[in-house]
Amino acid sequence: MTVQPTKPEGHMMRDECKVRLGILEESLAKVQETSVNIAVMKNDISHMKEGIEHLTALLKSTYITKSEFEPIKNIVYGTAGLILTAVVIALISMVVKNGH
Repeated sequence: MTVQPTKPEGHMMRDECKVRLGILEESLAKVQETSVNIAVMKNDISHMKEGIEHLTALLKSTYITKSEFEPIKNIVYGTAGLILTAVVIALISMVVKNGH
């Protein structure tokens, strides 16, 4: 039977501390990376908000609302209806005159 030499207790503590320190350093690096990613995302969100505000202003100044368009639509549809009615009446009158 061979007896393994044992490490002194202080040496085991030092190795364990080194392992824990390595784990803590890895965790710190991950936290710092996450912090950078969050800062980048905040910046991106800020730029998106600015873009949305710009598009909203552009839409308000360039396009009209449905309620603003309603009177124009009624005029156009009414005019088209009158023209179609006049054409149909003219065709009917031509058929009636030629029939006699």
